[in-house]
Amino acid sequence: MAPILLNVGNESTDYLEHGLVHVKNPHLDFMEEDILYHFNLGTKTHNLPAMFGDIKHGMGVPSISIMMHELIKLLHHARCRDVTLIRIGTSGGVGLEPGTVVITDTAVDSFFQPQFEQVVLGKVIVRSTQLDENLAQELLQCGKEIPNLPTVLGNTMCTHDFYEGQGRLDGALCSFSTEDKLEYLRKAHEAGVRNIEMESTVFAAMCRVCGLKAAVICVTLLDRFKGDQISTPHELLLEYQQRPQYLVSHFIKKHLGLHN
Repeated sequence: MAPILLNVGNESTDYLEHGLVHVKNPHLDFMEEDILYHFNLGTKTHNLPAMFGDIKHGMGVPSISIMMHELIKLLHHARCRDVTLIRIGTSGGVGLEPGTVVITDTAVDSFFQPQFEQVVLGKVIVRSTQLDENLAQELLQCGKEIPNLPTVLGNTMCTHDFYEGQGRLDGALCSFSTEDKLEYLRKAHEAGVRNIEMESTVFAAMCRVCGLKAAVICVTLLDRFKGDQISTPHELLLEYQQRPQYLVSHFIKKHLGLHN
């Protein structure tokens, strides 16, 4: 059966009759295109009804937590010494131009607190998310040594959700206004938050507990004050995504004595 376009704000019986998914977010009605960029899909660029499939992802706190447990055990069994772990990736900026590389000072939760809460046997365990300050400063200096690589030091907010948890207006659910979103982002910025992602707190907490020197470096793909979806051309996004790699490569070369 061909899909039927329905007004999201209309509690129509067509949803029940045709078994369609009802998204409770009136903001979607006013978007020219909805880009689901984690799936690399868009409502204009792809025929979504014809492309239904079983898509599996690995992202966010649960995925990196599993990886970290096994990575740390691997380092232990391999008897590795003086290990430095650096998490690189992409993020949403808070008051920063797209393409800015953020070196995390402190990973904070959705309340802007430097902590990660883990439920263990029905009890809440709170762990610090403070990262290695000297390593962050060294990476910041490396960023300054690379031409045309805007680099800043700031807090990174880690959320357990990409949409509502980050104050986005383009999810399947949205219970807040544009003004609510902007007020939350302003509070985050005042608390020193410069970017938002979904892995840094558990990464920082586990590294700290296990005595591992660690850092987080993420490039911003958009300024969340200006929108929720990415409008940057694909070619430029690819260049942005390489910037954390350039920075880490420069850092490694300096430590190996290969930097000219």
